[in-house]
Amino acid sequence: MNASFAGSRLLLIGLLANSAWQTAAAEPRNFLMALWRSNDQAANIEEEHTDLAWFWPSLPQPSRKAILQIDGYYQDPTALTQLLTNANYDWSKIAAVWIDEPYLNAVGAAQNPCGVTSVHYGAMTATQLQVAAAAQTVRNLSATTRVWVNFSENEIKWMRDHGCDLNKSYLDVVSIDAYQGPFFDEVEPLYYYLKTHAPTNYQQRALVPLVGSKQAPNALAPASVAGWLPAYFEYAAYENQTCNLPLGPTGATGLFDGCPVWLIAGWPGVHYTVDTYVGFFDDTSEPIRDAWRAQRQIIRADHSGAISSTIDAILE
Repeated sequence: MNASFAGSRLLLIGLLANSAWQTAAAEPRNFLMALWRSNDQAANIEEEHTDLAWFWPSLPQPSRKAILQIDGYYQDPTALTQLLTNANYDWSKIAAVWIDEPYLNAVGAAQNPCGVTSVHYGAMTATQLQVAAAAQTVRNLSATTRVWVNFSENEIKWMRDHGCDLNKSYLDVVSIDAYQGPFFDEVEPLYYYLKTHAPTNYQQRALVPLVGSKQAPNALAPASVAGWLPAYFEYAAYENQTCNLPLGPTGATGLFDGCPVWLIAGWPGVHYTVDTYVGFFDDTSEPIRDAWRAQRQIIRADHSGAISSTIDAILE
């Protein structure tokens, strides 16, 4: 780990025990909460746990404000434009469009793809064009919908260690998939890189904590995962004590504009069978749901820090 990461990590760990963290965490909640691939077909259950719904093109658009996931669809820009144009979505209710791990999905390997001699260089550059085209399609359809890319841990390391130019100025929100340990030990150094190497002064971050457990052979117990969650909430609260980032292309949406941490999106809301993850709503995940609900039930502030009913109206 390089010196800047180590220094930031030690500073934040120290703050976690400091009264500044305690004060930040005790204030009205100053960030949004959502669950990945948890849709409003069980609306009475999900709405209790989230500020924003989550859906993808094969599902009906939820009645409340939501995140639209376009994994796979972005890889054909012409088809994506037709799909999103013909879907007749109410774009005023789509807070963000999410693309998951585009470069890792394209190269199918953990090696750095950015050197011109890499066998993956062509796939990487083609994906850059696809993601850029998807972002432009969203811009053309909605002036207020954020474009969000969720990077894998490998993609962050390609950027950090090899200078890969993957975090672009057209991305309003970025986040990281990293689930194998406590926030300050494993995850915060990666977010520190995104924070200090943002391509614009308005780019926001989202946090994506694990909210399920994992079965053997690489088991992650629900109690352990529940114990990791508070650090994500405390980090977001601390970072958002001042929400004064400039407005980006989406302008003023009323949803924590200008806050460094826009949202916390728990993963996975439903079972993820590829890696034997058990979802948030499974019976065994009760300790995780308890920790999540405790934060969700804190009165939400608006981005200026004042308790407000305005956001509730915007989220409807």
